[in-house]
Amino acid sequence: MCDSSSPELLCKSCLTKLVMDISVSIHNVLVKILKNTPGLQHAMLTDSTGLTLANVTRSTSTLELEGIGALSMALFIGMRQQGNEVELGPLGFVFSEFSEGKLILQSITDDCILVGVISANANIQRIKHSIKRFSQEIGDQINLLKAAQSVEATFSKSLLDQALDEI
Repeated sequence: MCDSSSPELLCKSCLTKLVMDISVSIHNVLVKILKNTPGLQHAMLTDSTGLTLANVTRSTSTLELEGIGALSMALFIGMRQQGNEVELGPLGFVFSEFSEGKLILQSITDDCILVGVISANANIQRIKHSIKRFSQEIGDQINLLKAAQSVEATFSKSLLDQALDEI
């Protein structure tokens, strides 16, 4: 039996369940953002490698998520570096306007951003406010997910080491 209040004391199956529960929680927060943000068509979380952690959409179009995530993160990192060079402080968000819509990239954690695809006539300030309102909740869940995945990886490595020692 494991103590689920402390990630270090969880068994392998409980760790896996915890990771899944956190992932569902992150997805549910994205759903809340989408439901509470008129004009937001698509929301996805991307990590520093461009990997999509979670996404939700109102649209029926199929987006190339990994490509969008990788490009968005590369742009965000570039803009952050540019701001650092001129000593402007931390980058909060990047906004791009196109003829058919808009993109917003919102910093969630040091290595995670939220990418929002927005309709052309949407109120960008309202969307920015809505995303910002949920950013801390998502950030907390992302940090918890990273901690659980780290413990899970360490646990798996120690099991592998034990098995190799027995051989």
